[in-house]
Amino acid sequence: MRAERAAAPARERAVASVMRRCIGRRRRAAIRSSVHRKLRVLERIVPGCREAEMADLLRRTAEYISLLEVQVSVLKSFADLYGV
Repeated sequence: MRAERAAAPARERAVASVMRRCIGRRRRAAIRSSVHRKLRVLERIVPGCREAEMADLLRRTAEYISLLEVQVSVLKSFADLYGV
């Protein structure tokens, strides 16, 4: 009788553990899918990054952002110069 009582909580803990692992896998898969989707969007936005490796994509993205910041700075200077 006592062994049956001990087995029931152990079984419940095992089931709970399996459920937590399944939920964790689903959550990780959802995050992975979200990151993958966002990287694909980034490939379309950044010029020259179609089918690039992730490290290369991120490096080129940083360079592209720097380029855009310089362009904004130049355009602001022109606007100030010509009073627009």
